Amino acid sequence: MAPNFDQNAGFAVDNFSINPFDNIFYGPDGFPTYDPGILDTMYSSSYLDTFLGTRPTDINVDGGGYIDVFSSYAPEELVPGSEFDTMDFRVLSNDASPEFRIFQDMRGLQLTYIINDETTTALTQDLGITDDVIYVADAGALAVPNLASNQWGVLTINAERIMYRELDLVTNTVGGLLRGTAGTAVDTHIDGTTVYNMGTDNLLGRQYQNYIVETTTLADGSATVFSAPNITLSTSTTAWVIGNTYTSGDIVINSGSFYSAKQNVPAGTAIANSAYWQPVAVAIEVYVGGIRLTTDLYTVTAQAPVSVALDTAPLSGVAVTILVRRGTWIEY
Repeated sequence: MAPNFDQNAGFAVDNFSINPFDNIFYGPDGFPTYDPGILDTMYSSSYLDTFLGTRPTDINVDGGGYIDVFSSYAPEELVPGSEFDTMDFRVLSNDASPEFRIFQDMRGLQLTYIINDETTTALTQDLGITDDVIYVADAGALAVPNLASNQWGVLTINAERIMYRELDLVTNTVGGLLRGTAGTAVDTHIDGTTVYNMGTDNLLGRQYQNYIVETTTLADGSATVFSAPNITLSTSTTAWVIGNTYTSGDIVINSGSFYSAKQNVPAGTAIANSAYWQPVAVAIEVYVGGIRLTTDLYTVTAQAPVSVALDTAPLSGVAVTILVRRGTWIEY
């Protein structure tokens, strides 16, 4: 972490207890800069490599967020940028269960695709970084673009996501490429590498995709309790009774909250005994006027259906939204 933005690199600056008293330092270029003693990490480059930044291994940073109160500052003529990661998660099975692939783009949006012989093929030639045509064994396994509807074909090879405008079933090629999309890096790929169809025609049904269930209510200026009758966090209807015994994994309700048994529970065990009971995680999000509240600003008073009590009543006419993000995993 560098000094705060109200500090400078000169002699006898403030915060003597946490920074070197004289933090002036001359860098390799001969110009004054911050002393290495007050910096976590230094990055440098001559920028002579034309492919710098296109490889996922170029820069590996483990530290503070790229955008936060300390590191997103920029002069008024510049705009701070932001970077996000993509995630490509494949689930393969040795039995008859379907195989699927989850792709998360740099905005955090996840989509789930089916993997089977009809929607995968392989490269028949190496693919270079600057190549604009991909040669595959069977172009019929890939989606046909529909440019009239602004629908490109989409495929992935290794960790690179590629969009394409053209598909030729005779030559088994796709062309008119847009390389390294959705935050993925452009890379080389060797002959024989698997090519996956990531078009909309290969998406699993909506029940396997991320979706949102929500309820929005306009505040009246005095109410602090808001409900979402369409959101239930657990389907259990078993009320907790201190005199009963329970089996590991049982879910019970107590005062509107759900608890799961961590192990077999003997009679007479209090619901607050953390050796036996754990609260079921509350996955809801609460927004007031479009701003998400932190969990210390409200209390979940019921989970079936969900009800929350805000610490402060919102102003009249302000929208209060309760939502949960949902998706269904394939059962094996």
